Amino acid sequence: MRYMHECSPFDEECKQCFVFPICDGGCGMLRYRNRFEGSDFFYCSAFRDKENLKRALLSSTEENPNKEKKQLRL
Repeated sequence: MRYMHECSPFDEECKQCFVFPICDGGCGMLRYRNRFEGSDFFYCSAFRDKENLKRALLSSTEENPNKEKKQLRL
């Protein structure tokens, strides 16, 4: 229960972060271990760096000849 109640991803830093909708506050288990086990894990998304986010978004839209194309059917 401690994990669910005391390791909320809704701290002020996360709520203000522009990638919060993508990362959802990072790994809850890492938050738990930092808070209750004295660990020092970095749980912020790599996408917090805008250049990393830009590269990831651009690479996901590039054509990949080995990837099967899927049609979106409406």
